[in-house]
Amino acid sequence: QVVQRAIVFLAARLSENAGAAAHEKEAESHLCSVCYCPPDEPVKLSCAHEYCGSCLRNWMKATSSAGGGPGFPIECLADGCKQLVSIADLSKALSNEDLHALR
Repeated sequence: QVVQRAIVFLAARLSENAGAAAHEKEAESHLCSVCYCPPDEPVKLSCAHEYCGSCLRNWMKATSSAGGGPGFPIECLADGCKQLVSIADLSKALSNEDLHALR
């Protein structure tokens, strides 16, 4: 009976920990992957990760070869996400002038 109670107790604790980990992962997915804050002027990429509009603009400008970066294509910065940032995603945050400057 003691062993059975211990098993029930441990199972409950594991379930609580799994729920907390899932909640933490959900909260992290709603943070900007540049500044790690809740997105200001949020822009959602096609991979569903959100960025602050200004963080996304500055990241794109810094990433472009004109800005001294490696150039395009680039991957989403969110942990584990390897999806390429599309032109459609960029056009959500950048003006036409900024888009042309990235080339």
